[in-house]
Amino acid sequence: MFRVIWWFLEDLELKYIRLYKFRGKIKMFKKKIKALASFLKALSSGVIIYQMGKVGSTSISFSLGKKVPHIHSFGPDITNYFFKRPVKKRNYINYLIKKVILFFFKLKKEPKIITLVRDPLSRNVSAFFHYLEETNKHEYENLIIDEYMSLFNKRMPHDTPLIWFQNELEKYFNIDVYGYEFDKEKGWNIIQKGKVKVLILQMEKLNENEDVIAEFLNKPDFKLVRANTASNKNYIETYNEFKSKFKPNKQLIDILYNSKYMEHFYTNAERNIFVKKWR
Repeated sequence: MFRVIWWFLEDLELKYIRLYKFRGKIKMFKKKIKALASFLKALSSGVIIYQMGKVGSTSISFSLGKKVPHIHSFGPDITNYFFKRPVKKRNYINYLIKKVILFFFKLKKEPKIITLVRDPLSRNVSAFFHYLEETNKHEYENLIIDEYMSLFNKRMPHDTPLIWFQNELEKYFNIDVYGYEFDKEKGWNIIQKGKVKVLILQMEKLNENEDVIAEFLNKPDFKLVRANTASNKNYIETYNEFKSKFKPNKQLIDILYNSKYMEHFYTNAERNIFVKKWR
């Protein structure tokens, strides 16, 4: 009799767990649908902020009151590569949502894209801590600084800034940014191919180009509000210590700073300043 009762309770518990998980999936699905609806509504402006992440785009988004979709990739989630884990089912939903957004964006009469570039190593360090904070906070929060450096060297996809434009703008919009001259001194350029218009900005000169953004968006009253999101993160102390102590090896310096990306978007003087900062 006791075994029957025990079996009944175990079966009841199992059913409860399955029901709980199912309800969780329904809740997540509803959340995704709501997010998609918000994105499609925001697409009415015909503008997206489409960039590799950690390049200062939050300031533009913040200045616009988050009325413009903010997208890092129309492909798979980069964190799946960073943590070397299989793509979860819910990420397939994210991927499908991206495809829907891309489809409707391309239907716009005059679709506009704002994208940015940044010192690649600074961008990668910032992205590294963002990935840890957003996806595996508790797993990595008690490491010492040397362990963070080792993890960064081994796991970080260092070439992300170097290949982002090929993997994204060229792949999904057939726009090769390297085929168009970039004004390194002013820190911006506008590319038009077909009906698609792209504004490329250097993060380092973002404040100087407020009027360029305003004209591109046809918003004369646009004012850039600097949003320093890193200072509000839990990892800020570790992040600052990492930046002050990390010394990249020569191979990484060569890969990042002797790249086609650096040559196209930055002057030799700017490149030397970046390299000196990390030595």
